[in-house]
Amino acid sequence: MSYHHKQAVDVQKFILEYQNPNKFQEYQTLTKELKTEIIGYLEENKIQHEIVTARTKSVDSLRSKLQRKPYRDDDKPYDSLNEIHDLSGIRIVVRHPDDIEEVIENVITKKFKVVRHENKLDKSVNKHEGCFGYRSEHCVVKRACGKHAEIQIRTLSQHSWARFSELVDYKREEDAPVKLRRELFLLAAMLEFADKQFVSLHKQYKEITIDLDKLNDFLSGRDSKLVKGLIRQAEKADFHIRRPIKSECDLSMLVWGCNKASIHKLGELKKALDRYLGKESFYLAEIHEKIGVHWTVDVAFLVELVLYKEYTKNFTEDDLVAQGWARRHAHALLEIADKSNCEMSHHHKQAVDVQKFILEYQNPNKFQEYQTLTKELKTEIIGYLEENKIQHEIVTARTKSVDSLRSKLQRKPYRDDDKPYDSLNEIHDLAGIRIVVRHPDDIGEVIENVITEKFKIVYHENKRDKSVNKHEGCFGYRSEHYVVKRACGKHAEIQIRTLLQHSWARFSELVDYKREEDAPVELRRELFLLAAMLEFADKQFVSLHKQYKEITIDLDKLNDFLSGRDSKLVEELIRQAEKAGFHIRRSIESERDLSMLVWGCNRAGIQKLSKLKETLNRYLGKESLYLAEIHEKIGVHWTADAAFLVELVLYKEYTKNFTEDDLVAQGWARRHAHALLKVADKPN
Repeated sequence: MSYHHKQAVDVQKFILEYQNPNKFQEYQTLTKELKTEIIGYLEENKIQHEIVTARTKSVDSLRSKLQRKPYRDDDKPYDSLNEIHDLSGIRIVVRHPDDIEEVIENVITKKFKVVRHENKLDKSVNKHEGCFGYRSEHCVVKRACGKHAEIQIRTLSQHSWARFSELVDYKREEDAPVKLRRELFLLAAMLEFADKQFVSLHKQYKEITIDLDKLNDFLSGRDSKLVKGLIRQAEKADFHIRRPIKSECDLSMLVWGCNKASIHKLGELKKALDRYLGKESFYLAEIHEKIGVHWTVDVAFLVELVLYKEYTKNFTEDDLVAQGWARRHAHALLEIADKSNCEMSHHHKQAVDVQKFILEYQNPNKFQEYQTLTKELKTEIIGYLEENKIQHEIVTARTKSVDSLRSKLQRKPYRDDDKPYDSLNEIHDLAGIRIVVRHPDDIGEVIENVITEKFKIVYHENKRDKSVNKHEGCFGYRSEHYVVKRACGKHAEIQIRTLLQHSWARFSELVDYKREEDAPVELRRELFLLAAMLEFADKQFVSLHKQYKEITIDLDKLNDFLSGRDSKLVEELIRQAEKAGFHIRRSIESERDLSMLVWGCNRAGIQKLSKLKETLNRYLGKESLYLAEIHEKIGVHWTADAAFLVELVLYKEYTKNFTEDDLVAQGWARRHAHALLKVADKPN
């Protein structure tokens, strides 16, 4: 090895500029404003989104990036911070691929100046570059202030894969141990196929399902003789009528009812209504008298009741129970619907006073109490998750709306013990929290370290058991449900699910198929396959992570070893690096450096800390100018920590295990990767 100089980018100059409080504050403000804008545009365009996160790149992350790749995409060195486009970053996670197109078309291209758009999905899959799975769409946008920001858009399935990929540090086929490669490929292919199936099935669903917009317009139209006639008959039967359709639940239930009745066109629904209204009927009157005395209903709900009458044989008691009806109400409703009109008579049965609960809940003070409870519970849970260092993707909170409560009580005004509710406190889901985590192992952590430790549990239901293990004919599986009691005496429901469970749940909401019998026959097999794939994928995440931990160097032990001031090997390596001219950062602040070292250990076949120590001992036992030449040729301005130095040693001691493409895939500039391996391959 000999000393010969080549101009390198002054990393420290950029770091000092970025560390300036005013400069860093500018980027933080940019990131915050951009997130607020994007959420506003998504809501304005009514685009469903699951996660919108924002981050301003840390100083250590910038240092690590510039040390490996101090060049722009045109292979010229950066001239200013403005040329580094990912200092501000936004990530948008949507349900399914169709939503990505909506975001790009209606938000990114319309509202921002796009300077670069890269389809990572094409790069990682379609161009066969040896990457597992796929990731996301990346758009770089330029702001009015002249600064840039990077916006990533991905689906829940893509995000689930990405989070797993971060966990195990396998970005490409060559990075993974041979024994795991096939399983990883199958898992990635499964998730890609699942996303394509979401798109395909949603398209098929829309083709065979009554058009929701046309249905809503028809029901809301004051000039419809059919709607007016139905309302007049309901008012005559003493129903309280709510004119606007406020409850999405009622509209959703009507679509479900149309599917069960094989009504796919609005014209077919109009014929069913016309047929019902053309007969003398006491049906609505008896429904009202026997089970609906205190109901306040909208048109969607009334049409739903008509379907039960006109297509009684298409519905079962279990169907209605699965849609939220109390069993006794479902039984009574179908019994009445099955009667001929002449059989119907008026006989009274005491019903629950729904309106009493609604009036109490509508009281501003009462509703405010539940809103405060929901907000406080969300804050507490996020705090507990962070305190226990439990990775979580989404924590949402909602206080049940008045219309949602009315719809619930009209269908199921009884507790689980089949007794009528006595008070609002007995309705346990008025305050609700949903926690979405990466993978099934994380659910166990949340339950063990947060739910059971911090809350008084009054009820627990494993929805996975109910929908899969007990074979109740439900597609897929959903989540863990806990009801907890607060010090104030009120209850709240906490749901916990994985990203893939959440992806299925969101699709399920979209198409309104909760059980096998709810879906058209032509879609059932495909829906079962999709649900099974997602369940299998979650199990594979657990299995592969377990295998990964068994064959990968222990991260905690590695961190302790590198951070320990009493390690002679680490101290000697640092001494050598300082002698070679490196600026040393004692603490390991960059997770990326540690992650890169774990990746390097995997590539070198090092799975135990003892073997890494042997490697360091072997390197330090030789007279070497390796670090000095690395510093002089490409690292003049580098600030290095122990993890980065050990990574460099691996390139020297196991040169044949690494290729230029390997290092480029890990973020190195190609010219740096080339120079580094060339120096490493020289004899001492």
